[in-house]
Amino acid sequence: MPIVESHVHIWAQDDNYPFAPTLPDVPVPTTNATAEMLLAETAQAGVDHVVLVQPSTYGWDNRYLAASIARYPRQLAGVCLVNPLDEEAPAQLEHWVTEHGFHGVRLHAARPDSAEWFTTEQTGRIWWKAADLGIPVCVLMDLTHAPLVSEMAARFPSVDVVVDHMGRIDVAERPPYPQFSALLTLAEHPRTFAKVSGMLHYSRQDYPYADTHPFFAMAKDAWGPERLMWGTDWPMLLDKAGYLPRLTAVRDEMPFFSQDDLEWVLGKTALRLWRFAP
Repeated sequence: MPIVESHVHIWAQDDNYPFAPTLPDVPVPTTNATAEMLLAETAQAGVDHVVLVQPSTYGWDNRYLAASIARYPRQLAGVCLVNPLDEEAPAQLEHWVTEHGFHGVRLHAARPDSAEWFTTEQTGRIWWKAADLGIPVCVLMDLTHAPLVSEMAARFPSVDVVVDHMGRIDVAERPPYPQFSALLTLAEHPRTFAKVSGMLHYSRQDYPYADTHPFFAMAKDAWGPERLMWGTDWPMLLDKAGYLPRLTAVRDEMPFFSQDDLEWVLGKTALRLWRFAP
C-alpha cells in the first residue's frame, strides 16, 4: 500500500526565494524546512509520496515549491496559492498549473481580515478555472465557514473540494457537537474531501492526541474513508512531535479505522486527486 502524505509546507533561507507573507499574522521563518529535509523524514517513516502546500510565508510566489517538484517529481506534488482579490488570479493559476506542474489551489477562507470575498464572482472565476484545469480547491477554513464552502461546492459541482485540517477542530466542543456537525454537512456534496490532519494544533493532550479522535471518527461516518486523507502539517509544531508520531497517531492509535479504511486514508484517497511521476 503506498503511503501518501497530503499536507506539508516547505521553505528555505535562500535569497532566490524571498519571503513575502500572504497574511498579516504569518511569521517569517528563521529556520529551514527544505524539500531535502522533508524527504529524509518521509523516507524514514516509509512515506512514498507527499503533497506540498504553498506556505503563506512566500505569498503568491510559488517558485520554491515549483523548483522542488521539478527536482523530485516522483515523490512530490504541489498545491499553489494565488491572490483571490487579484483580477489576474485565474491566469496566474493557469500559469502555475500548466507551466510548473501544480495540481491544486488553496484558498484561505479563514483569513483574519474577512471571509466575505470567498463567495464573490471574482473568487468564482478561480473556481471556474480550477474546473477547466481539473484540479482540486483546498480550503483553509474555520468551522463557522462551512456554509460558505457549501455554497461554492454547490455552485461548482465538478470541482473537488478538500477541507484542510478538518475545519480547525475545537476539542472543547461537547455532544451533540453543533459546530462540528455543521462542518460534516459538507460531506453531502459528493466531491468534497477532508484531511485527517492538524491534530497537534488542536489537541490539549499528549500523544496520541485522543481528544481529537471523536471528531475524526465522526468524519469517517460522514465522508467515509474513501474521502478522507492523512496529513501532518510538517514542519509545524516540531517541538510537540516529530514526523513519525504524526503517522502512527492515525495508523496505530485510531481503532475506528479498519485496515481497509487505512488503505484509503493513508494513500488511496490522495491518489484519487494527485498523480506523481512514474
